[in-house]
Amino acid sequence: YTVGETDHRDWGSYTVTAVDYKGDDCVVCEKDITVKPGYMLSVQSHDQRRENWRVVSGTLTVILDGNV
Repeated sequence: YTVGETDHRDWGSYTVTAVDYKGDDCVVCEKDITVKPGYMLSVQSHDQRRENWRVVSGTLTVILDGNV
């Protein structure tokens, strides 16, 4: 990842705001993500990833194991 890198997707876009390489197997990457109204992000699972989310505006609905 590179700070300032932006990608546009069907659901919205993201911009990389910070990157910190902690070693060969660890990267801390911060992104500003914009999700268009009525869209959702794809379902993903990563064994070695931890994510933190902060909602700046709007409403976030989380579906985990089929539960809202």
